Formats: sequence, structure tokens, C-alpha cells
Amino acid sequence: MKYYEIALNIDITNRFTYMSKTSQSLNRRCIVPFGNSIRTGIIVAEVKEINPKINYKEIIEVIDLADILAHDLWELSFWMSGYYHCSLGKAMFSMLPKGISVEIQSEIRIKDDKGLMQSANFLFQEIKSGSWFELDQLKAKYRQELTYQLLEDLERKDYLEIKRVYDKKVKVKKANFIFLTDIDEAPKLSPKQLSAYELVKNSNNIIPLSELAKEYSYAIIKVLQEKSLIKVIPIEISDNIDLMPVRKDRKVVTLTDEQTTVIENIEKDLERYKVHLLYGITGSGKTEIYIRIMEKVLTLNKNALLLVPEISLTPQAVDRFYSAFGEKIAILHSHLSDRERLYEWKRIKNRECRIIIGARSAIFAPLEDIGLIVVDEEHEGSYKQDNSPRYNARDLAVIRSKINKCPLILGSATPSLESWNNAINGKYELNTLLERPAGIYLPKVNIIDMKKQKNDILISEELIEAIKANLAKKEQTILFQNRRGYSTFLQCKKCGELVTCPNCDISLHYHSYTEEVVCHYCGYRKPVPRKCDKCGNYSFMYGAGGTQKLEEQIRALFPSAKLLRMDSDTTSKKKSYTDMYEMMSDGSIDILIGTQMISKGLDFPNVTLVGVILADISLNLPDFRASERAFQLLTQVAGRAGRGDKVGEVYIQTYLPNHYAIQNASKQDFLKMAEIELKMRYNLFYPPNFRLARILFSHANEATILKLFREHQAYFDSLLNNYAYEELKVLGPTPAPLVKINNKYRYHLIFKGKDVAVISSVIKSFKEEFNKKVTIKIDIDIDPTTLL
Repeated sequence: MKYYEIALNIDITNRFTYMSKTSQSLNRRCIVPFGNSIRTGIIVAEVKEINPKINYKEIIEVIDLADILAHDLWELSFWMSGYYHCSLGKAMFSMLPKGISVEIQSEIRIKDDKGLMQSANFLFQEIKSGSWFELDQLKAKYRQELTYQLLEDLERKDYLEIKRVYDKKVKVKKANFIFLTDIDEAPKLSPKQLSAYELVKNSNNIIPLSELAKEYSYAIIKVLQEKSLIKVIPIEISDNIDLMPVRKDRKVVTLTDEQTTVIENIEKDLERYKVHLLYGITGSGKTEIYIRIMEKVLTLNKNALLLVPEISLTPQAVDRFYSAFGEKIAILHSHLSDRERLYEWKRIKNRECRIIIGARSAIFAPLEDIGLIVVDEEHEGSYKQDNSPRYNARDLAVIRSKINKCPLILGSATPSLESWNNAINGKYELNTLLERPAGIYLPKVNIIDMKKQKNDILISEELIEAIKANLAKKEQTILFQNRRGYSTFLQCKKCGELVTCPNCDISLHYHSYTEEVVCHYCGYRKPVPRKCDKCGNYSFMYGAGGTQKLEEQIRALFPSAKLLRMDSDTTSKKKSYTDMYEMMSDGSIDILIGTQMISKGLDFPNVTLVGVILADISLNLPDFRASERAFQLLTQVAGRAGRGDKVGEVYIQTYLPNHYAIQNASKQDFLKMAEIELKMRYNLFYPPNFRLARILFSHANEATILKLFREHQAYFDSLLNNYAYEELKVLGPTPAPLVKINNKYRYHLIFKGKDVAVISSVIKSFKEEFNKKVTIKIDIDIDPTTLL
């Protein structure tokens, strides 16, 4: 009998051991009993020493004939588990598409019964070719013969299809199709009816209802149906979409001397691990550098991985790279359905792609022979995963590059202070681009002090005049307001009562389009109240305006302008970003209004004016990164202007015109901003000179959390006694800045230290102390990007 440790996709970090009558290979999926259910696990180690008092359960079935994780991802998963203090199963399954888990396989059907292998002949007796059949019933009848390994082998060879049940949010797609019926003699038809009937005939007796409805009315289709000439049947259709744009001729780019120097400097490291920080001002040509180096990587028979922070960047990134590399590209991002993600994952694993472009989770693409990893806009907070495992894709890129012995490029016009500190200390190699190519200049920036404005609308008089002039020149404008909705709050004019969320300790935002008040944290919504719940007054004050209010005012000021608003309320459709990119590119939009999703990466030559409606929003957050984030956001959005051969101009509206983040952003002076912030961070014991870990406690009952703290007071006291002040600083436990979200009270405990080993040690001691079963949810966040 052999014994193996199995990694399961659960938060429990305990190791689970199962027995097997035969030897098994590691890095293979298996099916094991767990509680009253079966689960998919991964075999991670052979166990030599067992406890004779334990009655070990047996592995039901091993699924894979080959490794499920690429060799570098296998190694990366162990590093993730140790560094982020999550279970090994959580780390491993975060690297795999959801459809890889057998618990969600539901039905199968034979696609090619002539090609079925001898070992699957028994399926002929049960399943008529083309019909779906419940997998559970077949497994119950053919427990030994019908293995998941056989099913996946048949699916891989295209003999059968497996229907997988995903999250309920993923709906099965169906469309109505018209089929011709078998009849002996057609009844008399009008010319129109006969024409419609002939069209179905000429379409191989089947046609989508939507296609026929383009030419003929539904009344005609109904008559044909009543005369039994056709039948309308809803059929499940594939939701695979063409993820690639129309391939365009590659734009001829003449490299600047700066670009050539950077490319030569990075290419000298193509055969070894090295992190290159590419600091280039907005519009300086970082993307062209990525493309040129990837071309070199492909000639070395290696592959490349490009991470972009937002889905909004993907259409443009894909456009540029597809023009250069064609079908060698695969795309991975959050707007893919689970089916599409599994499809792309298989394409990559089968070595059909050479270059992967994607957002955060693309760092786990099963790409072999990696010769280059690029993290564009490396400073972006969206690279941080906000639930377990709470990894940072940028940091995982460093480790994956090291495992693959290949270079990593971290690109940004506003590098994170962590990366910048590593560069100035020599840990990373610094490459700079301080000029825009082809004589294109940085835009002129105007800071508008809103305290001096006489009107009470969101747009200053100066910005209004600038928009007028831009429209007259038929040039495009981007207006940035990092706040969605109509206004931030509703407040009774008589008693001052705020309309607040019943689940969270925050005010509700007013959305004028739906006439609702909405919580932007838990999603709670209700119709706008007619009167104050406290005093019965019917009159309300409205808080600071968001993108909806801005759109309303711009439409009133410029009624003939073509507007588009881009925020999370308007971008729920899969193609929202692609449609925006295409409309901006072909000039169908005069004014683009949006939140931070439009603030970076977009490159439209006809955008010559950018307006920042309220620059203070990011500055007002109670978070140590607030000034850094405000600077990054303002610099990035200002960089959208003047990227072609036309001069650009930027208006930054603020009530804090002298704040160092705003002043330095207006000059794109990253060096000065970094100097100020690094000094402040050092004095306050914050990153990058110090490391952070955050423990978040949440529960519906605040008293329960406080009781837990009292019970463990001795442990909290010991932290202060066991570590020197220079080694470890402990803050809390104390209420989090957002103390209540979604009916849960939130307290946190923060550790600061210079040494990663010290932080890791104290987290291990914490886990040992709180390893008992508690009803309180406890989340461990290593290197948190926010303390809210």
C-alpha cells in the first residue's frame, strides 16, 4: 500500500493523506472522498511515515496521464503557498481553469462513434450518437470502465463532448433555428411565403430564425409554422467568440536612440534571469520595445508572456501585437466565460500559441519554454488578488522569471515605489525613456483652483472654453472623473440625516439613470426615498458629482457633441471596451467620459484635450499609498493627450492645487515625487523599506470579535515582548477604516518589519495561536496594497 499527500482546493492548510494500492506519479489530478462528497485533488508528495491509528481513505481514481501543471508552475505553487500562507491546493487550483475540476462535469455525448477506441465500446450500448446523457448514471453503471481519464482522452481526440456545469452566472447560450419538416405535398403559399420557404430549403433545410427574420416578417414565419412546413427549435450554441481583431498592416516605427539602447541592454540578458525596470514617460514607446524584444525571443524558439492590468487595455494591446505576431497569440482575461477560458488554456497547453496576453491570472498560463515575461503598467493595484490566495501577479512574475532563467521587464511611466527602490538599490536594472518619439511633446498642463470658481457645476470655466475650442477643431476630448454614479450621497436638508447602506457603514450613492441609491461595496440598492426616514422632510442635498452627473452637464453644455461614458455601470457587456476602442479610433466619439478604466494605456492620436474633473478624490482616502496613487493616476490620464502630431493640453481641477502629488503630476516629475514619498514612508515604517502583513478579522457580531481579542490578549502582548522594536512593529488589533461592509464588522492587525523572514515567522506563530475552530473569518494578506 502506498500513501500520498493530496492538495485540495480548500482554505485549510492541513495536509491530507490518502492511500493507493498502486504507485502514483506526482502532479496528477485525482478523485478523493472528502467528508460526504468527492473532490478533485492533485497528488503532491509520497508519504513515507503514516499514523497507524488513522484509517486512511483510498484515492478513487487518478485522472491524468501527464503532469497537469507545467514544471515552473509546479515550483511556483509551492513558493506561493509558503510566501502567502495559503493552502497548497488553493495555490495550485488558482493556476487551473475552473472547468478542469471533475465535480462540474455533468453530461456527455458521442460526436464520432466510428472512431471510438475499443476501450469505449460499451458507450455504444448506452448513448445514441449526438444525444446528451447524464454522466452520474453512466458512472454508477460502469464504475470501473468509465474513468475520468478515459473521458478526457476521448474528449481530447474529439470523439465525445463533455458538458460542464459552471457558475450560475454563466448561462447556456441558445438560439432559435428553423428546420424544414418532411411533408408529402406543400400547401398553397403566397409569393412571400413561398420565397421564405425556398430560402430555408436553399440553406440545407436549416437556418437561424434571426437570419430569416431579416428578410421576412414574423407573421410569414408563423404561417409556415402553422402549415407544418417548418418547426422552430431552440438549440444550444457555442459561446466561443473570435477574440482577435481584424489583422491590420503593422505600423512602421522608426526607433529612437533611447529605444534602441534599451532594446540592446535587455537583449543581452535573454539567456538569463534579470529584472529590468523600464521607466518611460507616457507615450515614449514602451510597447514597441516589448514587440521588438519578443520578436527576438521567438527566433530563439522561446515564448513570451505579457501582463496588462485592465481589460480596457486588452483590445489595444491585442491590436498592436496581433498585427506583429498574428495567430501566435492567446488571450486570457476576466471577461472570458469559463468555457472560453478552458478553451484558451487548452490551446496554450497544446503549444498552439507563442505569446500570451492577459490580465492578472494570465501569470498562470501553462506556457512552456518561456523566454520573456513583461508586466506592463507594473505599478497597477489590479495586479493584486483580493481573495485567497492574495497574490500579486507582478511579484509572481519575478519568481516565474527566476525559475525559467529568463528576463522580466517591468514597464511603467509611474513605477511603484517598491520597484523603484529595487532599481536604485541595484536589485533591478533601470532603463529609461525620457522623450516621446518623432518630436511629439508632453502636453501642456493647467492646474485649476476650484476654490476660485464662481459656478456650481463640475466643469470649470477654463475647461468649458477648452472643450469648445477642441470641438471646433474636430479633435477628441477625454474627461476623467474617478467616481461613478450621479452623486456620492443623499442628505436630508432639514435634519442632516444621510441615506446609508443597511449592510455597510457608508452612505449610498445616487444613480440618476435608474433612480436608485446604490452601495458601491456590497451592491445593496433601493429606489430613491421620497422623504427622510428620520424627520419626514422631502428635500435632499446631493453630494459630489460622479460620471453620471458629469455626463448630464456635458450634454447640456454641448448638445451636438457625440458622448460616451465608460464606467463599471456601462461596461457590463463583453465587447464594451473593444467597441469604445473602435469608436474612438474611427472618430465616432467627440468626448469620452470615464473612471480610471480610461486613464491609462489608451493611445488615440486625435485626443488633444484631457480634463481631470476632481483630482482630490484619491488624495482623500485614509491610506498610506493615497498620494502615490493620486500621482500615478493623474500622470497616466494626462499622458492620454497629444500622443499624435498634434499638441495636447491637460486641465487638472482641484481644491488642493499646491499638494506635492498634483504639482509633480502636472510636470510628470516622477523623480521628485519618489524622493518625497520614499522619505515619508521610511519615517513612518511603510514599504518599500519595510514589509507589511495584515490580518483581517470579520464577523456579523462586533462583540464576538472583541471577545476573541480578549481571549488572546496574552498572545498580542507576547508579540511586543518577543521582538525588538526595530525588528517588528505591531499595530492593533483595531477597527479597519471601513469598519463595516456587507453586514460584517472588520478589525485588523498589522505587522511591519524589515525582514521577510521575521514577518513570515510571526504569521506562522499567529496561525498556530488561532488554529482552533472559530466562527470569525480570518484573512491573511501579505504585502497588502491597501489598508482600508
